[in-house]
Amino acid sequence: NGQTALAIAQKLGYISVVETLKVVTETIITTTQTITIEEKYKVQAPESMQETFMSDSEDEG
Repeated sequence: NGQTALAIAQKLGYISVVETLKVVTETIITTTQTITIEEKYKVQAPESMQETFMSDSEDEG
């Protein structure tokens, strides 16, 4: 997954391990640029409107 032993040690907070690995680990800093992608959504299955007629009378029931 691309993580170095140094990155894992830093994440877990192992200070003495980090100090040891800093000497032997080549750290490459990469700048990540956020690109906004405009997404268009396609309707897969549109919901259907179903009308139900309701009566105000209390005759049912």
